[in-house]
Parts: sequence; structure tokens; C-alpha cells
Amino acid sequence: MNRVRHQIGFTLIEVLVALVIFAVLSVLGFQGLAAVLDYDQRSRTAYQEQIQLHRATAVLLQDFIHLRPRSTRDRLGGRNRAYQTTDPDYVVSFVRGGLPSIPGNSFGGMQRVAYSVSDEDELLRWVWPVLDSFTEVEVESTVLMNSVASFEVFQLNAANEFEENWPPLNESLSEEALPRMIRLEITMLDGFTVERLIPGVEYVPSILQGDNNGEESQENQDD
Repeated sequence: MNRVRHQIGFTLIEVLVALVIFAVLSVLGFQGLAAVLDYDQRSRTAYQEQIQLHRATAVLLQDFIHLRPRSTRDRLGGRNRAYQTTDPDYVVSFVRGGLPSIPGNSFGGMQRVAYSVSDEDELLRWVWPVLDSFTEVEVESTVLMNSVASFEVFQLNAANEFEENWPPLNESLSEEALPRMIRLEITMLDGFTVERLIPGVEYVPSILQGDNNGEESQENQDD
């Protein structure tokens, strides 16, 4: 009588099929995990960019809403306008007020600042240690934002049109003249654009006069 042997275990084909199924499930699981991690990283990056954008726009608004009609002098004896966009090193430069007045400080709570975009796509804020620099001074810069493609400033001219130049072309203005309205545009490297519309400060000639009324008006603006 022949004995019938029963096979116990898996055949080679069954093992290969199981390995293939396990490999497919592993790949799908890894892709799903990678997608979740990538989404989390992009969310964190977007969140940080939003925080950075809010901080930068807050600083910009604080600077531009405190414009002051005060021209400055450089170390060569030349004069800089209170607000100008013609400096080749900066997108815009101006004198701002609204800062605390320190006793013994003749600046009256004012400061000269400027903005530019670096070659590393950084939005830079420049600050002068003095308003009138009779000697060469070191200008301090702070990075407000990264991944900035461009930063543009437009001013409202006499024809109620926004243009990049200040003083506007074909207009004769004093060195202390300020725009009536300003539009800021920040374009990120990904194409996202942020716009802010800021009302300017009306230029009052009496502010620059040497009488008591003018000095009082200047103190009120600095406060």
C-alpha cells in the first residue's frame, strides 16, 4: 500500500506573490507618509511666511504713516529730500517721526529710513544713526522678509495718477514735499502679490517756519 504524503508549507509562487503584495503596500504606505510630511512642511513654511509678511507690513505701515516734511544733509553738503525714490541704492527713502523723543536729542523723535531688495531676494530696511550726516556714517540694515521678487512704491501725483517717481516728472516741488497717497506692492518669488494703500501726510508750510506756531506744530506731529 502506497502512503500518501501531504505537503505542509508554502510553495515558491505563493511566497513570491506575498512578497510582491507586501512590497506594493510598503510603497503605498511610504508615499502616503511622504505626502503627509510634505504637506506638513509646506504648511509650516506657509505659516512662517505669513507671520513674516504680517510683521513686515506692520513695520512698513508704521514707517509710512509717520512721514515728516524734513529734508536732510549728507556729508558732502548736499540735501536729500524728505521723501524720494530717485536714489539708485534704495527703492524709497524718507524721514519718519512718531518715535520717542529722548531728552537732549535734537532729532525730535525723527529718523531717516529707506527700503531696498537685495540680490538674495531680501526686503531690507535701512536706518541712519543721524538725520544730517556731516561725516561718513554706517547705515544699519534689517531683513524684513525673504523670497521677495520685487518691492515697488507708487505715489499719487497732481493729476491723481500713481507713478513710481518722486518728485513726479515735470513737477517742481520743494525738498520737503510729501505725496498725498502711497501704494506699496510686494511681489513674492511664487508670484503672490501684496498691496497696501497708505494716505500721505499733507505738507504744511508753517511747520518749517521758525515762529512759535511752526515749532508747536512740529512738536504735535512728532507726538
